[in-house]
Amino acid sequence: MPHLLDVEVLSVLRHHTLRRVLARERGATALQDLKNIKMSRYPNTSLLGRIWELRDNLTAYDAAYVALAEALGALLITKDERLARAPGNHATVELYR
Repeated sequence: MPHLLDVEVLSVLRHHTLRRVLARERGATALQDLKNIKMSRYPNTSLLGRIWELRDNLTAYDAAYVALAEALGALLITKDERLARAPGNHATVELYR
């Protein structure tokens, strides 16, 4: 996963705790769980050129996942149909339903 994932998860946790959909304590527990997840996190620096190339069809956030999947030759699983069908995306994408 790109390092970006951690910030995106924190953004969701913040949103839900501010709206009181998620208790602050549960948000803190989720943050600790995120820190403890065993997964490889990849820096975005080497992907910046490719992320920029995808700018016409994907947000920088979505392009980071696509660029990393392309670089690793990894399967990208998403529920986002727009991302899955974006022109210029050369990653192997599986649409999760």
